[in-house]
Amino acid sequence: SDCKLLFAGGQLDTSVKVYALPRLKLLCSASQHIDIVTCLALDESGAQLITGSRDTTCIVWDVSGGAQTPHLKSVQVLYGHDKPVTCVGLSTSLDMAVSGSLDGTVNIHTIKEGQYIRTLDAADQGGIERIIITHLWLSDRGDVVFAAEEKDNYSLQAYSINGEQLGLSHSPFAFTALSSAGEGYVVCGNSNGDVTIRRV
Repeated sequence: SDCKLLFAGGQLDTSVKVYALPRLKLLCSASQHIDIVTCLALDESGAQLITGSRDTTCIVWDVSGGAQTPHLKSVQVLYGHDKPVTCVGLSTSLDMAVSGSLDGTVNIHTIKEGQYIRTLDAADQGGIERIIITHLWLSDRGDVVFAAEEKDNYSLQAYSINGEQLGLSHSPFAFTALSSAGEGYVVCGNSNGDVTIRRV
């Protein structure tokens, strides 16, 4: 949360690396996935990290030691996807981990016990191509917003913590970014260069 560390995946050795900013000095490296880490996210306090991988799993890590001597310790391995994980989110205050995948699903687990809660399936967009999840965002109250693609059909979908669909919005362009814009709002970027703020 103090912007002194950079967490990086995408390593051929399947590790997560922690670098000191601004000089990018390697401080820590940890491996437990069996394929490349494709995405990662920190919780709101910076005390836990979640990683997703091409191996179809997610790992929750405790981050300790501070900015000078960070240490990563694996605390949960989360299963349930059939294809590589593309995006992840984490909230320790809600005890909630979410992950999206090339299999077209978003899985929700608890952090402490690693218990599976539910799967959110992307709403059918009327095509015959497979749906993939490209981005997701987890709100402070547990709402999950994710971007889905099905060939040339793009959508932004919102679900409550209980799995109830809250909204569905279609776009002619692929979503390229999704992040918080304050309580109850998300900011979205798309392949046309547009940036929009939407109410959840």
